Amino acid sequence: MKPGIFFLVGFFLLFPGTSPAQTSRFWRPDERTVLTDFTTVRALAGGRTYLFVATDLGLLVYDHVFQRWELPFTYLDGYPPGAVVVALADPTDESVWLGTRTGLLHYRHRTNTVDSIPVPGGVIELILDADAPSEGLHVRTTNGWEFLARGAFSTQPSRGLPRRRLVVTTVREALNRYPTLDASRAFLLLDERLRQARYTSAFFFPDSDRIAMGTDGMGTILVDPLVSSFERLEYGLVSVGAGALAVDGEDVWAGSYGGWGRNGFTRMSGDLRSFQFYQGPRAVGFNFRVVRDLEVSDGTLFAATEVGLLVIRPGENQRIISSDLPSRDVFTVLKDETGVWVGTSRGLVFVDEDFNVSPELGAAGRKVYDMARIGDSVWLATDAGLAMIEPNHRRVGVPIDLLNNMDLMGPVILVAALADTLVVVTRDNRIVWRAGTEGDWHAGLRVTGVGIILSIEPDEGGVWIGGEIGIGFLQFASSTLRIFNAPRDLPGPARDIAVTPDHVWVATDRGVVRFSKRGLR
Repeated sequence: MKPGIFFLVGFFLLFPGTSPAQTSRFWRPDERTVLTDFTTVRALAGGRTYLFVATDLGLLVYDHVFQRWELPFTYLDGYPPGAVVVALADPTDESVWLGTRTGLLHYRHRTNTVDSIPVPGGVIELILDADAPSEGLHVRTTNGWEFLARGAFSTQPSRGLPRRRLVVTTVREALNRYPTLDASRAFLLLDERLRQARYTSAFFFPDSDRIAMGTDGMGTILVDPLVSSFERLEYGLVSVGAGALAVDGEDVWAGSYGGWGRNGFTRMSGDLRSFQFYQGPRAVGFNFRVVRDLEVSDGTLFAATEVGLLVIRPGENQRIISSDLPSRDVFTVLKDETGVWVGTSRGLVFVDEDFNVSPELGAAGRKVYDMARIGDSVWLATDAGLAMIEPNHRRVGVPIDLLNNMDLMGPVILVAALADTLVVVTRDNRIVWRAGTEGDWHAGLRVTGVGIILSIEPDEGGVWIGGEIGIGFLQFASSTLRIFNAPRDLPGPARDIAVTPDHVWVATDRGVVRFSKRGLR
C-alpha cells in the first residue's frame, strides 16, 4: 500500500504560493545506494581484504575476511555501465583499477573516490610490478603497451614490462589448476530457470585455496576445491527494476518490474548485507512481468500482478489466483484479518484464507487502483471516483457527502490513511483530504515538481511523494518542497516508496534506491 498523511494537505493550504526547491547533489554510498541486477560479472579483482566484482551496472565490494558485503559503487555514482573489460587490485592501498573500452577508472573503496583516465584505443590488459606496485600501471591497448605513472592522468609509451608481475587471473588458468571447476559446469552454472551460464572471470584468494568465479547471469561463485564446496554470493535484485516494496520487520521486499531477464522477489536486510532471491517454481519460474502492489503478513507475500493475485506462503508452493477474479489484471491488494481485498481492472473481490473468492457488489466494472482502511471501513480509489465499503456491508457505495465534491467523483488514483484521516490523490495531481469521519473535505493545490504522482508514503514530520521524474518531501513546518529529480538522483519513475527508521526506499524501473534520511534532509 501507499499510505499518506493528513498534514501534507495542510502544507498546501497554509503555503499556497510555495515553489519547489530542486536539489541534486553528490551522494556518499551510505547516503544513497542503488540496487539492481548485478548477476552479470565482467571482471574480478582483489587483495587481502576485498574482492571487487565488476558487473554490468555496478562495482560490488565483498569483504572476504569478515564475509560481508560493503556498499557498492554504481552507475549513478559514475560507474560506466557495461564498459568494464578487466580489473586489477592495487596492493599499495587496496584500491582497484578498472579497464574499459575508453580508458581507466581508479576506485579507492576506503575513501570512496574515483579517478577517470582516458586511454586511446581502450584497455585490453593490466599489469603491476610485483616488486614496486606503487610506481605505476602497465596498460595494454589496441595500440600496444602504455605506462601510467602513479598520480599521472595520462599514459606514456611503456619502456618495458616488469620481471615479476601482478596480473589478472584468467578463467583458463583457474580451470587448468582445478579441473573440477570445468567438470562441475553442468550443475554449478545451471540457474533456477535451467539456463546455462558461463564463467567470465576468476580470482585466486591470497594464502588460500579458495577461488572466486564470475559468471554471466549467476553472479559470483565462491569455490573451495579441496572440500568441493560452492557458495553463490547473492547481492542486489532478482531483476533490473522494481515495481513495489513492502517492509517486513527489519527487512524490505521488492517485487520485480518490467520482465527483462528474471522475474521474482528480493528480500533485503536493512543494512544491505543479506539478500535472498525468489524466482518461482524451478524451470518455469513466475509468469508475470510487473508487481504493482505488495503486502507481507506473517511471512506470506501477496502480490498484485497483471496475471492475477500471487500468494506465497512460507514452506508452500506459490499460488496464482486469476480464474475467479473479475479480471486477471490486478492493481492493488489490502490484507485483512481473514483474507485479502483484491482490486482489479474490472472490480473488487475478497479472497479468504482458503482462497475462496467473493465479489463485492457495486464495484463491478470499476478499475480499483488503490485501497486504504480506516477502522472497519475500506476506501477505494477507482476510475469512477472515491468509494467505500462500510463495516458489515457487502456492497460498495458512495457516501452522501461525496456526491457534491467534483474532485472525488472523478478518477482517483491513490488513497491512503493515517489514523482517522483520509488522503486522496486525483488524476490531475490534486490532493483532497478529510480529518475524522464527520469532517469536511478540503482540497489542496495541485502538486508540481515530481511529475505525475505514482506513490506516497508518510514519515515523521511530513510525507514522501514519488512521481515520474523524482521524489519530494513535504514538511508541515517548512515552506518549501524539496525535490530530488531523476536521472541524477533517481534512475527512473518512483513507482513505490517504503520507509524504515533510518532510510527511504524507492522502487524504480532500473532498481531500488535506498536513501538515508540524514542524507536527504
